[in-house]
Amino acid sequence: MTREKIGFEVVHPLTRERIEEQRRRIGMKFARRTRWAHWQDISDILNAIGDPNPLWNDAEYARGTRYGRPVAPPYFLVRVWAGAPIHGLRGVQVMVGGASWEYYKPVLEDDMVTAECTFVDLEEKGSAFSQLWLIEHYDITFHNQRGELVALQRAHMLRWERGEMDKGLKRTDKARGTPMPHPWTKEELRQIEDEVLAELDNIRGSTPRYWEDVNVGDTLPELVRGPRRISDIVSEALMVNLMKSGTLGVMQLRRHPGYTFYHPDTRANEHIEVIHWDKLTALHLGFAYPYDWGSVRQCWTMEAVANWIGDDGWLKRNAAQARRPVYLSDVLRVKGTVTRKYIDEDGDCCVDIELSTVNQRGDNVMPAQATAALPSRERGTWPVAKRLPAKE
Repeated sequence: MTREKIGFEVVHPLTRERIEEQRRRIGMKFARRTRWAHWQDISDILNAIGDPNPLWNDAEYARGTRYGRPVAPPYFLVRVWAGAPIHGLRGVQVMVGGASWEYYKPVLEDDMVTAECTFVDLEEKGSAFSQLWLIEHYDITFHNQRGELVALQRAHMLRWERGEMDKGLKRTDKARGTPMPHPWTKEELRQIEDEVLAELDNIRGSTPRYWEDVNVGDTLPELVRGPRRISDIVSEALMVNLMKSGTLGVMQLRRHPGYTFYHPDTRANEHIEVIHWDKLTALHLGFAYPYDWGSVRQCWTMEAVANWIGDDGWLKRNAAQARRPVYLSDVLRVKGTVTRKYIDEDGDCCVDIELSTVNQRGDNVMPAQATAALPSRERGTWPVAKRLPAKE
């Protein structure tokens, strides 16, 4: 019996006319989204990412810090707005390209955060992957209920013809020539799990990391993630909140038929996001195996920095670029090195950190950069304290 094939309902070429039509959308503002940072919502994103830092996880612990109350991690804002929106160019594939974040204020328990997204630019590119592909740029602002700017995200999405995905990945994805899933032994799995658990000993916590004690060339403890499991991907899917079920799910697919394809295993119309855990879907589009959420990788780079700077440090900036797919069964190591130490225009005592996320094949799948403000023993400055709201 011949197995039925996956069938996308909408597959369109990337023509000059369609590109110019998309370009005319530049300046478009999307509907605002507001989210209440209640304790359960903060806990949900921590469970999805797997971040054990007590500053975010333990309400009583957080009350004993300068924050004085439960506080959300920087990547909580992904829960408010998951990244660049998918719009226009029906039937053209979309992938996360990366994002830069600037953080101005903390998100505290019971804050109401409102996000507003603007489509700001469209670039045309060509490479070994494809002769023509697009980069869509978006600015997303986040304000709290006091009208304060909490953060600014500059995100970009990559778009290709679906027919180009398979050919491009065959030309550029080194993972295609390696075993999938990676053949870890039970002994190797046990060792990797021990390395993952080492994070618990590398969280700086309440011991301040003073600016004066840091030097260029200092390295951060490795943050290890993996082997990437189906359960990880499904848990993260709940965090980014892109799919709906039941009546709402059918309404979503009717509104956005470009997300939809017929799946022979369920004999139903599925959402394209199942590519992250369904092998048949991934192989159909040319991937070596089901792959990850690019935005989650960036959350790990924030987690590694937050662990290192401690409760009294402040993540000012984080920028990351998704370079290669991360596949189920991959193991990732987030590494960081201090590259610069200075006092910036805000009077913060800062360090710049170069980060990489390296898989078992030696690929840096997400280069990243971060700037952190640290407390100063000599200057008597505390970056968290200056960003807290005035006491009511």
